[in-house]
Amino acid sequence: MSKLRDILNVDDRPTATVDTPEWGPFGVPTVTLRGLSAAERDKYEQSLSVTNSRGERVPRPNLRNIRAAFVALCIVDEETGELAFTDRKDVEKLGERNAQVIDRLWKEARRISGMLTADEEEQYEEESGEPDPFDEEAQPSSSGDSDSSTESQTQTSSALD
Repeated sequence: MSKLRDILNVDDRPTATVDTPEWGPFGVPTVTLRGLSAAERDKYEQSLSVTNSRGERVPRPNLRNIRAAFVALCIVDEETGELAFTDRKDVEKLGERNAQVIDRLWKEARRISGMLTADEEEQYEEESGEPDPFDEEAQPSSSGDSDSSTESQTQTSSALD
């Protein structure tokens, strides 16, 4: 049982670096993303509902700036691992950036957060020529064989509050 408690002290969220050539001239040729924790994902999904005039949460999707809001939860400083955008105004500004870049970041952030649909996972595998390293069904068996390319793609960063 003590080994199970050890997982409470590690940050097992994967990170990924995404090329952003459109932002290269501004000194940002790549962006580092960190996958969401379970609690962060729940909070994000809860934010997608709206509040009615009586103050009740209703399951009607709130799609306003949805991609930028999600991406902001995943972009981290590559050196410190700290979230880069924590202010609502930052999210609004991020939503005003190039839609192609935000969409690329959004897709990768969803992938490393385990939020792709089965069709999207299949498309990822077709485009990359390899199984998604974050897809549990595509993981190698526990027979001792390990895929070093999968291991190198899965990184962890320091724990953030």
